[in-house]
Amino acid sequence: MIHLVRVEIREAGVVRAGRRILGGASLVLEPGTLTAVVGSDATTLLDLAAGLAPAEGFVRFDGVDVRRLGEDVLASSVAVVTSRPFVTAGSLRENVTLGATGDEADLAEALRIAALAPADDPAGHRLQVGIARAVLRRPRLLVLDAPGIDPGILENLAGTAITVLAATDRPGPFADRIVVLANGRVITLSRHDAEYERITRAEPIAAAVH
Repeated sequence: MIHLVRVEIREAGVVRAGRRILGGASLVLEPGTLTAVVGSDATTLLDLAAGLAPAEGFVRFDGVDVRRLGEDVLASSVAVVTSRPFVTAGSLRENVTLGATGDEADLAEALRIAALAPADDPAGHRLQVGIARAVLRRPRLLVLDAPGIDPGILENLAGTAITVLAATDRPGPFADRIVVLANGRVITLSRHDAEYERITRAEPIAAAVH
């Protein structure tokens, strides 16, 4: 059973090489929800959710500031998947498990969520392999920095108990919330907002966000 996590980002700012990348960002990831992020600086917000200590403001996991959490705690709680995860020359099963414990049912479920078939070539499905690998380990928080992800996979993830934060070009109507990042602003939309529906219908999302 997954111990759910609540991530709270409050008035957080990120400065790199003397330049402010993000400022005043506030977002709460409720346990077991899927939040889709669109727009510029998505990676920076995802980094904060994954445990990056902000230059200002705070990030808390279940009420504990990330500055007080050890790297081992974050590593065991958070799985981060980027657009091109590493794969080995082994089989799909070997690439997904990488020595992880779990029964056949767990593996089959991870493959289903990642839209993988047992005979698929890992080299041709890197992102899906990374997602299945992460799901198999049952993280408390899954951060997906892969804007081109198939919306069907996001829909599958929405049916799990994992807290998910995903950068995406095509958020579907199954996201609990959509976060729009543009011009340094963070706008959070729920399913009840008219803009939520507009964004889920837009193609491509990059052209729809201003």
